[in-house]
Amino acid sequence: MSPTLLTLPDELLSAILFALDRHLPTLRNVSLTCRALLSIARGELFQVVDATILHKSVMLPYVQHVEELHFKPSSCPRPASLALSKLRTMHLASHPFRPMILSVLDWQELFAVAAFASVTELILYTVSLPRFGDLQSLVCLFPNLERFSASQVTLGEDTTVTVRPLPLTRSKPTDQAVLDARRPMLRFLHVAHTGEDDPVIKLARWLLTGPSAGTLKTLILSYTCSSPQTLLSHVGPTIEHLALALRPFHGMVYDGYFERYTRLHTLDLMLRSYRTAPGAWHRLATFLLHIPTAHLHTLMIDIRVHDPRSMGDGIYLPTLAEVNEALDDEKFATVKRVEVVVQCDTLVGWEPDRKQAEQVRRDVRALLYHVENAGKLVVTVQSVEKASAFLHVRSGLARLTDVVHVAVLGHRSWVQRQSGASGSGGGVGGEPRGGSSDSRAGREGGEWSADPENLSDRELIEHLLVEGQRTRQALHKVWMYLDEEVEVREELIASDLRDIRVGVRSSVRKELSKMEAVVREVVRDEVAKALAAYFGSKGSSPDAAKEDGAEMAKEGEGSGTGAGKREKEGEKEGPVADPE
Repeated sequence: MSPTLLTLPDELLSAILFALDRHLPTLRNVSLTCRALLSIARGELFQVVDATILHKSVMLPYVQHVEELHFKPSSCPRPASLALSKLRTMHLASHPFRPMILSVLDWQELFAVAAFASVTELILYTVSLPRFGDLQSLVCLFPNLERFSASQVTLGEDTTVTVRPLPLTRSKPTDQAVLDARRPMLRFLHVAHTGEDDPVIKLARWLLTGPSAGTLKTLILSYTCSSPQTLLSHVGPTIEHLALALRPFHGMVYDGYFERYTRLHTLDLMLRSYRTAPGAWHRLATFLLHIPTAHLHTLMIDIRVHDPRSMGDGIYLPTLAEVNEALDDEKFATVKRVEVVVQCDTLVGWEPDRKQAEQVRRDVRALLYHVENAGKLVVTVQSVEKASAFLHVRSGLARLTDVVHVAVLGHRSWVQRQSGASGSGGGVGGEPRGGSSDSRAGREGGEWSADPENLSDRELIEHLLVEGQRTRQALHKVWMYLDEEVEVREELIASDLRDIRVGVRSSVRKELSKMEAVVREVVRDEVAKALAAYFGSKGSSPDAAKEDGAEMAKEGEGSGTGAGKREKEGEKEGPVADPE
């Protein structure tokens, strides 16, 4: 292991692992590569877990790292009574064709979930409840809830799945009692609705006009929102960050709503590809001229391209030229950052080509030259998973393997391996009990043993050699991320230096003009005094000074080209006789 890596602070190592975006195989490989990264990688591995593994005894030493719990249809919200001090997010999600039926829950156990006062975020994705009051009660269970996201939420009468409630050990409290006891005061709301009758939009209206009317700061209306203007009328003065999808058939329906958004400083406009929604592209420039910009300092244009093979065709370049002229207006002088994000849905076997992505960056920068020359433009091309258009659901089953694999390895020591080897009758190079069969079975199935204690030193080295190439690729991704981060920082620093250079030049010019005026007066006075003193010493009367001045003037007139002197000499000589 490089000694330089050992000297890096934990904050920088955490930033490096954070750049891996919680990719489980990569994090596992990094944790197995060196022990310096093991403790930090362990924290990243156990931040997001499935609720079912909380009952595993092997998980007990690592519950301190859990920040997000995922509940699937097979794992109802029944967490063990563990000290989850860092738990912040509760994620209830399932497959779109198999919604999670929350009507089968025991409300006593559901209230045990609400005992986690540290929970500040609730995410609902493909969930079904018996009626709307139950949805309100679920949101009100968490006393310190600040962030709420919901998509594809249905009620009992809307789902085709047969609902068979389990016998309740405790009667369900009335909805009004729950609503009166805990009223969520949200700061972040992310919704995706498909129509006026969607329970999500009904819940959002209740939150925006009631408990969260004066506390909401961020409102995100996803790509799938069919009519985002229906929620814009319920908020306004408190919103600081707004993200909405621009629809082709809305026209100017937003005009009357944005007058109340007096604190808006970040605006995120989401567009589908030009092939999917060409009308929205034609209205983008006109829409920008109707939004308030008194406090706006960040403008984001988020473009979603479905096919990375035709990434360039998904962007309508003439619209960007119109946006460039619109951003040159005086009303956008307060904007400090304009970010264009091109997101490509990842298809099987197709990833955004690096050269094609670079060409898209150049085209966008060339068309938005006003903000580019001002140092305000940032262009990003990235890929997103198609299944995570709204939420990114990570598998808890894969993390269960990582729990066993990395957790045990973190506490493994040479003494334990020695004692295990001696107990089985082997030496230092011998295998622990059960190591041969388990390891061989794991290799035959294409996977390594889930328990590192069953691996000998030779097998562990072989394992690291096999996984070494993946680790090198992971570190290569890290360095690429750092290079991109450096490029972004360089652009920001260049923009700041450009502003500083302009300010310094203007200040220097002002000071030089002031100094020039003062110096001119001082020099004129000093020259006048010197001349007066010089000519005053020759003659005592002012007439003598005047005569000297007249003589100097005459000499000056004659000394220009010598013509005056030659004319006088010609007059004295008289006319010249003709030689004939």
